[in-house]
Amino acid sequence: MFARSVFQSVLERLAAEQGENANAAPSPSISAIQGLSAGFAPDRTRADLHHGADAAGAYRAFGQETEPDDAAIRPKAAHAAGKAPPAPEKPKAAAAPEPKVKTERTMPRHLERLAPEEIAAELGLSATDTLESLNEKRRRFARLNHPDRHDAAFQAAATRRMTLANMLIDEAARRLRRRAEAAQATPGKARRSS
Repeated sequence: MFARSVFQSVLERLAAEQGENANAAPSPSISAIQGLSAGFAPDRTRADLHHGADAAGAYRAFGQETEPDDAAIRPKAAHAAGKAPPAPEKPKAAAAPEPKVKTERTMPRHLERLAPEEIAAELGLSATDTLESLNEKRRRFARLNHPDRHDAAFQAAATRRMTLANMLIDEAARRLRRRAEAAQATPGKARRSS
């Protein structure tokens, strides 16, 4: 064993095991499919399958399916014999048609306010706002007015409201930054001049 490689010794052992199994195993039946598990291929002989002549019977036997219901076949058989198939049953009382409900929606009142002054009043912008409060107002306004939250017929008005609100909030944020920059610059100028 030490003179040979491990690979060679494994090959010899596998060959010996196959030789033992080949001598002991009976030959498979004609209908068995080699390489497939026994659960997949039914244990049958060729005589059972009649070379496909009774494929429907083999299918029913394999799946334990019962014979089809005669009522399902009867209309076709009557039509084939020259008889007219029975007319479908009509409902006894025709139900009254349901009244059509108008699906037109009216525009929400808040979408009718498109003036910048009205939107600014709705936002509640003030001189005491911080960047955080401005961002919170933007999110709150978007939750109620975003175009994706409204019908297609009202999306243009919602888009206009969102655009105006964002412009107003952006302008308020710019003014807030300018005031902060001016407040920082003013003490610096006073120190230089003294």
